[in-house]
Amino acid sequence: MVVATQHKLDHLWIRKALDGGAAYIALIASRHRAAPVLDYLAADGVPQALVDKVWAPAGLDLGAMTPEEIALSVMSQIVAVQRGGSLLPLKQAGAGSDPAEAGERSRVIREC
Repeated sequence: MVVATQHKLDHLWIRKALDGGAAYIALIASRHRAAPVLDYLAADGVPQALVDKVWAPAGLDLGAMTPEEIALSVMSQIVAVQRGGSLLPLKQAGAGSDPAEAGERSRVIREC
């Protein structure tokens, strides 16, 4: 569930998502705006372990500025969470785990 209410009752919608056991909960907000929402949830008795499950601000750090770019960053995060991705750049994810893949990369680079 992605909460994008323009800061109208964010804490209530996130609480409903937490109570409903949503697999992904994120808040479209700046860090500045997200902090008091998460603080309110904790002060309202939501266990910290549940508050920590909320992705706030939502999305991956793509340097997004436009609504379309923000949507892409959020959808990228959703896919990563759903598929069990590391959320690391591909360059770092699983580095050195497959020697055959490393050999293939160097072969491709030489042929370019």
